[in-house]
Amino acid sequence: MNIFTSFINFRNISPRLKFFAWLILMDILNTRDMLQRRNFNVQPNNHCVMCNDNVAEDLNQLFFDCSFALVCWQKLSFVWEAQMISIFGFSEVVCIWVCLTPLKSS
Repeated sequence: MNIFTSFINFRNISPRLKFFAWLILMDILNTRDMLQRRNFNVQPNNHCVMCNDNVAEDLNQLFFDCSFALVCWQKLSFVWEAQMISIFGFSEVVCIWVCLTPLKSS
């Protein structure tokens, strides 16, 4: 367990968000790329089905590069800092996002 997963476990956040962040941090979120790497039969390819850009559906594509994802983030009025992603990496950015999420009320 790394420091990010330890920190998320002690945050007072929604169990759903905590579980989602854990899936991402452990690289077990079911993207087509991850399924193919683990020898699951992904037909006909591992391309992103949301944007049809013939790009592998990995975490970066799914959350930051996919045109569908960009529209979703725009509708939520949320802007990801591209520099932050390139400096820290995807998992760390997710941890930062979870850390900045308001705490659930007790």
